[in-house]
Amino acid sequence: MKTTKKNVIALRKDREGTILINTVFIVVLLVMSGFAFMRWAADEAFQADLELARTQAYYVAQHGIYQEGLPKLRKYKPGQLPEADIPFPTGEVYFDNKNIGNFNSTSLRRVRDVGQSDVFSQLYYFDLTATGTVPLTTAQPHRFKGSGFKGEVSRSVTMRAKLRSFANYMYLTDEELTEFNEIIWFYQEDTLWGRVHSNARIGIKNRPMFYGPVSTPFDDFEQGAGYNPWFAIEPQFNVPAIEFPEYATNLRAKATLYVSDDSGRRRTRLVGLDGTWRVMQWQAGTPYPDGGTQDPYSLFDDGPFLADFTWDYGTEQGIFIEGQADVCGNNIEGTLTIGTEGTMWLIDNVKYDGYEINEFSNFDTIPRAFPHMLGLVSEDEIVIKDTEANGRGNGDLHRANHDSCHIIITAAIIALDESFTFEHQNDIGDPYRWCDNPARGVDERGAIWLRGSVAQKRRGYVHRSNCGGTGYDKRYVYDFRFDDRPPPYILEAVDDRGNLLFDVVWWQQQDPHPDRP
Repeated sequence: MKTTKKNVIALRKDREGTILINTVFIVVLLVMSGFAFMRWAADEAFQADLELARTQAYYVAQHGIYQEGLPKLRKYKPGQLPEADIPFPTGEVYFDNKNIGNFNSTSLRRVRDVGQSDVFSQLYYFDLTATGTVPLTTAQPHRFKGSGFKGEVSRSVTMRAKLRSFANYMYLTDEELTEFNEIIWFYQEDTLWGRVHSNARIGIKNRPMFYGPVSTPFDDFEQGAGYNPWFAIEPQFNVPAIEFPEYATNLRAKATLYVSDDSGRRRTRLVGLDGTWRVMQWQAGTPYPDGGTQDPYSLFDDGPFLADFTWDYGTEQGIFIEGQADVCGNNIEGTLTIGTEGTMWLIDNVKYDGYEINEFSNFDTIPRAFPHMLGLVSEDEIVIKDTEANGRGNGDLHRANHDSCHIIITAAIIALDESFTFEHQNDIGDPYRWCDNPARGVDERGAIWLRGSVAQKRRGYVHRSNCGGTGYDKRYVYDFRFDDRPPPYILEAVDDRGNLLFDVVWWQQQDPHPDRP
């Protein structure tokens, strides 16, 4: 077709109509996009407000647990913990003199460790629950039409707390000075893998290694020569002191086997054999009846005895012995705590059946699933007796043969009145002083292979410089099973006001109204 001026004008008119339609279409798209963006922005703002309110509600509930729940729990004394669910006070939370929310629906519940007997109060966990509620103002009330929403957001929070026992400390003391007012230092050779606490000022020389929490009521350590300790966790100062009671009351009252000393007339020995305990008693004040061998360090020679009986291993058991007692055993089974009124003498290994020390490892902890567990509690002191089985004068620290050196102890050790220490420290004037005979040499007895924990009223020596070297090297590793479950009847940890101490296990939150937006 021949292009003419008339045809061009007609074509332009046709195109002007198309442009108008396209323009209207684009404007509509822009308006719709604008509304969508505004809706999206409103949704984002609403979601942000909602999440902020939920976070505030969580911390309001958490504040209520810390402010009212935990203090209420800590007011209970040993043996008085609540059996049933009880509420703790509700309240309001203020910030900058403005109420930001309330906590309510509070509850304190005791949770038993499944399968454990009620008599072991230290096995209990406690769940403290509170619901925090904060206001939520929104310009979109239609969102909640029919949902029951009342302009507020709630979150329920649960904190699980565990009652702390003496066995939760790898190393616990009331006093760091010896009876001669000497400091026993942590020094270069010491490596501690569990929780350490002393009610006194802890002395540190050189570079000991602390892999667990270290705490003291004081504001600093006693810093000795070359002070340069290493801490995996920042040490805690000015914390409450841990009370050392005079008696193991719970163990005394609930022991499965109570052994009388006949008003001080009998002396007791407890030996762990294959499958059973053997209990032997003889006249107090006389040597152990060695069957005529004339061996002052005899361990197992037969009597005659005033009493001689066996008692099978079991679970969740307790033995309490009046007066002093000798204890040993290489094949100990079950779950048990042994208590003595007087000195507990460790006359040989005190070791679980089936557990062997790894001579080449500094950290061979007992497996979590290992079935046997033991506590050793003395209302006086716990002493490693100077026997040939415990390495008397063998002069070789590194011998691998445990028959005549070293001592293996797999237990939570607690000495309530004095120390965990060793007999015959070769002080000048000691009638048993080993080096008075020049032919004997040093009295190094090996190492203490401890897999457990130590709590003692006064920190005791396990090695001295007397006679060129006397006593034991330390090979201590914490039994981490005690974190979850201590031996039966082990003492609960209380502060100097008698209030129980707890550890936080976990926090958990939930929406108390999951059916609402």
